[in-house]
Amino acid sequence: MSVAPEALSHYGGGLSNEQNYTTGLLYYYFLTGDTTAQEAVQGLADWVINMDDGRRRFLGRFDRRPTGLCSATAHWNYHGPGRGAGNSINALLDAYLLTSTEPYLHKAEELIRRCIHPADDIRVHGLDDVEYRWSYTVFLQVLGKYLDLKADKDDIDYMYSYARASLLHYATWMLEHEVPYTRVFDRVKIPTETWPAQDIRKSCVLHLAAKYATDLVRRSAFRQQAEFFFQAALQDLYTFPTRTLTRPIVLLLTNAYIHTYFQQHPDETGPSPAQHYDFGRPQKFIPQFDELYWGRTQLRKALAVMQSLGRACRVLGR
Repeated sequence: MSVAPEALSHYGGGLSNEQNYTTGLLYYYFLTGDTTAQEAVQGLADWVINMDDGRRRFLGRFDRRPTGLCSATAHWNYHGPGRGAGNSINALLDAYLLTSTEPYLHKAEELIRRCIHPADDIRVHGLDDVEYRWSYTVFLQVLGKYLDLKADKDDIDYMYSYARASLLHYATWMLEHEVPYTRVFDRVKIPTETWPAQDIRKSCVLHLAAKYATDLVRRSAFRQQAEFFFQAALQDLYTFPTRTLTRPIVLLLTNAYIHTYFQQHPDETGPSPAQHYDFGRPQKFIPQFDELYWGRTQLRKALAVMQSLGRACRVLGR
């Protein structure tokens, strides 16, 4: 299939928070003991912390708020669930698994609170904008990883309850709104084999939600929909002659085992919250120099309007 040049104008990415991958390095270190892999994981986690530290930036002495560079996805001012924040949290969790150094875990929890809330109005995040918001599932998978880590530590505290409630809130939304990507190909710029492969993430999220749900009816609904998206991902991917390209194969290798695991352990459940918490209302994250960015945007709009008016006046004056 041919791809229009304009579709490639913003194609790809890196070096950025959205392409910060550490778990392969973590596993490589566990398998081999190669300390360079260990150092790489820690270095990438430190990079997450440093890029968000407003004090490190030029003029940071005037505005010490976090930069938001480690939590944005697709757009500089979007700090909801997405792969930018998800990969940053994942790097911090991997570094914590290596070192048991608390600041890594504390920063991960800060980003979780920044980007998701159990009472979010999910419509505000525009998750139906598939092209730019598809990766919220990456974030929810990492949220499940965080819950597993907390459960393993038997640390069933406020943040465990907060993350669990957030995961279940979004997974419930998925039950009502999510469909396989091939059904909404009109919403994407390049309808490739990668999209059905990404559906496997929805299956993973729903399996994790079933694990941490206490309501038996909702747990069953999560399990059924997880099965649906697993089968849809494989069936839709098989219709593409390019199904054996690297990216879809990697997506299946790194995600499909979750379905098999829960088939073998259908009754596995996470710990129930230790107590009831009041999580308050969602608070909008305001990054460093946000007002300047918005001011610049508004100035550009005003200049564009003035230029349009100027052209109109010249035409009328002829």
